[in-house]
Amino acid sequence: MSLLKTALLMRSTRDTRSSPSRTWWSTEAKELEIRLYGAIEAIRADTMAVLRLNRSSASR
Repeated sequence: MSLLKTALLMRSTRDTRSSPSRTWWSTEAKELEIRLYGAIEAIRADTMAVLRLNRSSASR
């Protein structure tokens, strides 16, 4: 598990415990964080693919 994902999960868990009256907000925020994490991972994967492609093109 990445450091970012761990930090986001810890923060959202802490928020839910400290303020039960804001559960709806915490749930929505957690869903957004999960989507954000997915988007970041997709960008990272695309970036790595481009870097590999550039390296293979440069070595020709």
